[in-house]
Amino acid sequence: MRFLVVGDIMCDTYLFGHVSGISPEAPVPVLTGNKRRRCLGGAANVAANLRALDCEVHLVGAIGDDVAGRYVREQLRALGVAELLLEDAGRPTTEKTRIMAGHRQLVRLDRESRRPLPTRYRDATVLTPNLAEVRHATRDGPESSLASAAEWLLRQSEAQALLVTPGEAGMSLFQPAAAPQHLPAHTRDVFDVTGAGDTVIATLAAAAVGGLSHAEAAWLANAAAGIVVGKAGTAVVYRDELEDQLQAQGRDMAEQPAKARDGSGPIT
Repeated sequence: MRFLVVGDIMCDTYLFGHVSGISPEAPVPVLTGNKRRRCLGGAANVAANLRALDCEVHLVGAIGDDVAGRYVREQLRALGVAELLLEDAGRPTTEKTRIMAGHRQLVRLDRESRRPLPTRYRDATVLTPNLAEVRHATRDGPESSLASAAEWLLRQSEAQALLVTPGEAGMSLFQPAAAPQHLPAHTRDVFDVTGAGDTVIATLAAAAVGGLSHAEAAWLANAAAGIVVGKAGTAVVYRDELEDQLQAQGRDMAEQPAKARDGSGPIT
């Protein structure tokens, strides 16, 4: 399968250390023994997740003329992603730096330009906002339930479906003239939700292009999200991991979507 990914390209950076004490200058922890790790983020992570599912991927986006941008380009080439990246010296590559004490995030530093790039969401097949993005997108729309907000977003965007992702209670799929469908989260320890939405987008798209319905594709994406949140930092889900997860659940892809079609479970 071949995909074109267009979106905000990011570099996720992690600084790891341990707390050695409290600073005498202010009531803040002192972190020592720093170790740096970089990962692809945003649309670049969506592309990486698609490659992990053995898809052919082309990526279009903008980066800056900086270290983070060069890292992104090198990693994409190493993964075999065909990239068409606009290098804009007037804006930095979006970089989100998370300062970690062990597995605990102390603070996140965002380096980005707020100057918008042109975007277009109308006539999309599926939109995959999280709850915060739904609230932001509907700030001038209805102040009511998620179902009402989703209905309003579907009308405004003319999308075929809306998958609200991901939350502790799972995902909710909305389609015009159809009952909402709730997919409960897979039970497992949540280690890190960073980049989980990227994994959902990639898996959803691959499943849909493979011929699955929106409900079936959403169920598969939900299973992938259950895997990736068990990993540290921004990560991808490989095809064999997803196959193992499906086998472990003891369900096939025809049964589970049928259970989700009744819309049971809370829509929150």
